[in-house]
Amino acid sequence: MHILRPFDVAQGSGRAGNTLIPVVAIIFAVLAAAAVVYFGFVQELGKNENANVNSVVVTNKNVNAAVNTNSVANANVVVNTNVPVNTNQATNTNTVVDPTAGWKTYTNTSIGYTVKYPPTWNIYTCPDNIAVWFGTTPIPCQSEGPGNDFVIDRMQTGFSLATTISETKSGMVAPKETTVIVGGESGTRLTGTMKIDSETMTGGGEYKDDVYVLHGGRYYHLGYFINSGEVKYATEFKYFLESVTFTK
Repeated sequence: MHILRPFDVAQGSGRAGNTLIPVVAIIFAVLAAAAVVYFGFVQELGKNENANVNSVVVTNKNVNAAVNTNSVANANVVVNTNVPVNTNQATNTNTVVDPTAGWKTYTNTSIGYTVKYPPTWNIYTCPDNIAVWFGTTPIPCQSEGPGNDFVIDRMQTGFSLATTISETKSGMVAPKETTVIVGGESGTRLTGTMKIDSETMTGGGEYKDDVYVLHGGRYYHLGYFINSGEVKYATEFKYFLESVTFTK
């Protein structure tokens, strides 16, 4: 028989206590781990719920947007059919009349020109066919005729326009010098009344209208001489000058 001693009892109790301590520790560890897992799961779940709440996309578009289908068409467009028509168009009935329509035409082929003269007038051509007189009566060559006569002649080589103008002006009372166009050429025109010849005490009062035109290197003289002092054909002389055409 084995007799228990106090020492043995004490040792047995110590072994039993030592055995329980690890078991309790394991249980607490398991519970702690479970708690950690649980709280971690709860926190994760909370995050996911917050994420779901914050990720809500508003898809409710405003389908009640008002669309104006009542387009107003202005059918009352005013069209102006009252277009003014000018029925008062001016018609030019003023037909231009040629003042020399019934005149005769003289052609000089020697020095190259044509000119018109009144139909009732006569012409007299000098033998050299250079000077030609136009007047109401037959005109002898180398004279100035009875008066109211027109003349055309070509000046000789060496003619000085400046000298002729100076001499003509000196024999006139208040001579007037102007420019005139004849046959497309610019010419010099002298008009005035002649002075009384101081030596012979004759003459004076005659009217002269002399035109000098340079064409083709030669001067042409066109004149209107009036012995009586009465200027009868000033208009005719104007048309006479305008009708000249140079052909050479």
